Amino acid sequence: MINSNSTLRDLAIRVPGATGVLQDLRLDFCCGGERTLADACAGGGLDVTQVLSRLEAEASPDVGHADQAQWTRFGLADLVRHVLATYHAFTEEKLETLPDLADKVVATHGARHPEVRGIAATLEELKEDLLPHMMKEERILFPYAEALESARIRGGAPPRAPFPSAAAPVAMMQREHERTGQLLRAVRDAAGGYLAPEDACPTWRALLAGLAELDRDLMLHIHFETAILFPRVLEEEQLLRTRA
Repeated sequence: MINSNSTLRDLAIRVPGATGVLQDLRLDFCCGGERTLADACAGGGLDVTQVLSRLEAEASPDVGHADQAQWTRFGLADLVRHVLATYHAFTEEKLETLPDLADKVVATHGARHPEVRGIAATLEELKEDLLPHMMKEERILFPYAEALESARIRGGAPPRAPFPSAAAPVAMMQREHERTGQLLRAVRDAAGGYLAPEDACPTWRALLAGLAELDRDLMLHIHFETAILFPRVLEEEQLLRTRA
């Protein structure tokens, strides 16, 4: 049952297809996921009744890879592999190619359109934040998550780690997600909502299209880790320590 007091994160988790509707309405269900639908709609100038109607009409059981229910049957290692293959690989590819496009647009249009310099600068800042963030996940948190699951299956002791509990790195990743969300909004604003001006060349249009793709993917990326993967890591750790 969904209503105006449902949080954006809860809607994204429990209502198949809700993520597409929320993204289309620019309602942040990842970093802003704790807000209620009513508060988010009020902040965005949206009619909450109309949004609820749309969620009920457009939600589809065939959509929603961020739907929590479909992931309960998968283990932690499966969730980690999904994040790496679906999200990290895509983000790394976009952060490799989009800055080059931005530099070309600045060189061609920067004199007449100074706003493209803001796009390029903010995109570079996003890259400098995200790449180390994903590296820490891949080198520290994700291997620990896989080791937790392996230890539980084998009946062994909790794995050794450079931290007292997974709660510490999870909290750090969550803080960094908040920073990513801020930078993502800054890129979106600098790019004018990814709408190309009339005199935009093909390279500029390709940049904006790529940024829009990165925006949509990062929303799902952060939501999946925050709402699905990280809670499972903490649950697995608690289960293993309780049993030990």
